[in-house]
Amino acid sequence: MSQTNVVSSRVRLARNQVDLPFPARMDDIQKQQVWQTVCRALPDTYDKMSINQNDLTGPAMLAEQHWVSPELLHAKGTRGAAIDQQNGISVMVNEEDHLRIQAIQPGFSLKDTLRTCTETEQMLGQTIPYAFSDKYGYLTACPTNLGAGLRVSAMLHLPALTQSGHIRHIIAEVDKIGHLVRGFYGEGSDALGGYYQISNRNSLGLTPEEIVKRLQSTVSGILAKEDAVRKAWRNDNPVTWEDRVWRAYGILKHAKLMSFEEALSHLSLLRMGMLEDIIPILSIEDIDKLNQTIGPHTLSQKAAKQLGTQERDACRAEIIHNALSVTS
Repeated sequence: MSQTNVVSSRVRLARNQVDLPFPARMDDIQKQQVWQTVCRALPDTYDKMSINQNDLTGPAMLAEQHWVSPELLHAKGTRGAAIDQQNGISVMVNEEDHLRIQAIQPGFSLKDTLRTCTETEQMLGQTIPYAFSDKYGYLTACPTNLGAGLRVSAMLHLPALTQSGHIRHIIAEVDKIGHLVRGFYGEGSDALGGYYQISNRNSLGLTPEEIVKRLQSTVSGILAKEDAVRKAWRNDNPVTWEDRVWRAYGILKHAKLMSFEEALSHLSLLRMGMLEDIIPILSIEDIDKLNQTIGPHTLSQKAAKQLGTQERDACRAEIIHNALSVTS
């Protein structure tokens, strides 16, 4: 089982302040109070960004990089995010719940990620009294988050299962045991480049440790199947296997225009080839970081202006070309 197919581990805790309605029923004065309370409670290591509906380029970049959810961008009224990138923590304010506290760490590290997220949740809890029921646990806007208010997920890279079509059976099996399979950007998104988020569906009646243990078992099973399919492919027809990887490299190295979806698809094959030592061009970590820098909003934010589609595609192709040229 190759744990290098786990790109990142993520833990999110949903919390709401006692004696306040959920954000969907709050007036903007109440939302402002929650946002200001969170900003005062968090140390200066956090960058605090209030979201302005008239300028979503910066927040959209954060969503592309998984620091905030797409839902936060399109929520109504006062809302924002506080982010400590060095420690992999973000706090979303006035999304579906008053607080969505999230920690992300590279690789398969669910226990450590839970610990980091819980530390931030407890720190905020010293200032913000959380709504809690002895019967239902933490009270949340969505019933599926009742109980621990915990969503644990792992971002997996599953190119062999995807291209072989076996992923459909995996999704059905995972659903039966109470876990969810989502795309690259979570709920409602596509599995670009063979990337999937695997997470728990419910948290009611379970401890955080039980939720983590169950997800670890599910992820380990999926990784074993990905390994088996990939090895069978390479053993059955190694020339075809290597040809696909090198073709992806050739396109990435020489293309002048590259859409985001196409880039992820080719980088996915390159990542898979590096796992098999077919093409040791970059490290796995380099590929994962590169994926975070080529999204359309990220490119516009870097250029400090709104880029058109062709401008973005050209800029993306140049970034990838330069990254591959350094190691050639």
